[in-house]
Amino acid sequence: MKYPHLDTLIKAYLNQDYSYYADTLEGVIEAYKDDAAPEQIQGLRADVARFLADHQGTLDAAFEAAYGFDFGPELWGLTTEGFLKKLDGQLQGAGEP
Repeated sequence: MKYPHLDTLIKAYLNQDYSYYADTLEGVIEAYKDDAAPEQIQGLRADVARFLADHQGTLDAAFEAAYGFDFGPELWGLTTEGFLKKLDGQLQGAGEP
């Protein structure tokens, strides 16, 4: 797994049962933050940065190939880049001492 923390967020929190955690994308991310250890949050931020860097120019296709069965940012009115940047922004400061 190249993006283990991103995999966990998407496959365990943002899957078809996301409403177990919250009714909004922001709420689901907050639920993840509440459950995750600081090193997991920092790992997720690192995964997001790495995914963005690894797939410049092919971001949408790479995200669809990796997560299209489990999650689509367009269902939340976002592009792939918009989702990843929103996620990173919401995680900023979380998990820091």
